[in-house]
Amino acid sequence: MYSENVEEYDYMIVGSSLSNALLTNVLSWKGFKVLSIDENDYYGDYTAALSVDQICDQFKDVFINDENISQNKTRFGVDLIPSYILCDSKMIKYIMNFNIYRYLEVVKLDNFYTFNAKNDSFDKLKTTKQDIFTDTSISPITKRTIMKCIKFLVEEVNEENQIWKDYKDNPIMDLFTDKFSKLPVNLINEFVFTICNCFDSDHLTTKMASDIITKFFKSYNVYGDFPALLTKYGGLGEIIQGVYRSAALIGNVIRLRTTISKVDGNIIELSDGEIVKVNGRIIISNNQNINLNALNKTKLTSNSNVYRSHLFVKKNDECKLKWSYSNINGSLITFPPNSVLNETDVLANTVQVMVLSDSLERTSNGYITLSVMATNKKDLDLIIGKYEKEGDVVFKFNYEQNINYSTEGNDESILITPDVQEPLSLDLDQFVEVAIGIYNQIIDKEQDDECDFMSVNLPSNDE
Repeated sequence: MYSENVEEYDYMIVGSSLSNALLTNVLSWKGFKVLSIDENDYYGDYTAALSVDQICDQFKDVFINDENISQNKTRFGVDLIPSYILCDSKMIKYIMNFNIYRYLEVVKLDNFYTFNAKNDSFDKLKTTKQDIFTDTSISPITKRTIMKCIKFLVEEVNEENQIWKDYKDNPIMDLFTDKFSKLPVNLINEFVFTICNCFDSDHLTTKMASDIITKFFKSYNVYGDFPALLTKYGGLGEIIQGVYRSAALIGNVIRLRTTISKVDGNIIELSDGEIVKVNGRIIISNNQNINLNALNKTKLTSNSNVYRSHLFVKKNDECKLKWSYSNINGSLITFPPNSVLNETDVLANTVQVMVLSDSLERTSNGYITLSVMATNKKDLDLIIGKYEKEGDVVFKFNYEQNINYSTEGNDESILITPDVQEPLSLDLDQFVEVAIGIYNQIIDKEQDDECDFMSVNLPSNDE
């Protein structure tokens, strides 16, 4: 199997998830020779953006009740992992540092809504002092409480403050209950479940919430009067392909539809017959089943599951969802825990819905995309049922995502990429953090070093 002329690599990265793509690009620009493969015929692994024909090929229980979709499956796309880019974030820093922006077209995420069960309505998130003080529905006392809360959590975090010391490691809900009791429930829901994108408030500490809320508010007015961006054409897939295009500039071209055939120590034969030598570690996604088997690694069992559904809804005058997509690119709708939907249906946990209009060109004109996310299958079904009653749902694709953050399969030669700690978080920074963690492990950094990961000498923009 071994040959004198075998191609040698410093690292091998198997699977093209966003985390692996970010890592591949960084290692390539730092001078390491990286072999990148994926057993799938598309970029992205479990973070891919897929067309409807790809979804039909790989998943069961896909519902289509529309002739246009049936005949034009390649023109309709779905992000397996819905997401946004906060304007003041590690992801933005990465995109700018590595010139990935050259390959992207982005638009703003227009609105954030929180379901208010008391009024059976959706409250639009207020983001500025002017929004708060000009809102006649909020009493003066409540307005002062809101500003005091924002000041405490965002503007004047003080490690010596006794209240901060007492509550920073406790659930944020304890702080709201004890110190900001005049805040209405709907406003607390906006902080915790909409801004913090939280699905388990018992584990959201005041320190964690403060960090998230601070980043959210700092993201306003970086590029305009909005905190978050969406890619226009391909969701995460657009970002991932941009990252690999950056890596290709330094000679690293990912090989799709490629698997490991044989392994003999650090000598590896690929499915195309090529034999290579990998001197460093192999980093592999837990979703690369064929390649895991070839490396004698067992797919890690999931630590938890999340439930997702993607719907296409026809736009028409009778659609009750018109308020959520008219004249916008997209919006995020949050249903907090214990939301009463009707006389019989109550949500147990948080459910979030990303609404994307046809202006993003993920679908043909005349359709909107709803991506529903939940930790509870029953909650997911309740929200799907709500939308099926309110709009003409012509496509539905449900799937269960298995999550694993274990390191039990790792050894000196192979590292299995963990999933993100908050799989339903829409903030892409968690994928950057996974990539940084792996980077620090494989180059033997004793502590997390974001600066080293982000630093690289690229050609000038004029080259």
